[in-house]
Amino acid sequence: MRENRWSFLRVLDLCSGIFLLIGGLVLGLSALIGIETVMATFTGVAFYRVLFLLIGVSAIYDLLMVKAIPRRWDCKIVTGAPEHVTS
Repeated sequence: MRENRWSFLRVLDLCSGIFLLIGGLVLGLSALIGIETVMATFTGVAFYRVLFLLIGVSAIYDLLMVKAIPRRWDCKIVTGAPEHVTS
């Protein structure tokens, strides 16, 4: 049961990351070349509202799960400089 829960949460982690990546690209392109008007013309304003809603929910999810995500993926967060380096 726990493995199913972890795999479901990992899928949520991936979806959240994808939406944040898409959001960053959309906002970056809109700032650089004003592409939002072209995309809104082709896709419609409703699509943009849903996309930005999903991006906002993804950002809130990542903020709330900032410590749990590395544990689910067996990652270690390294902060600061290493104590010594051997060569």
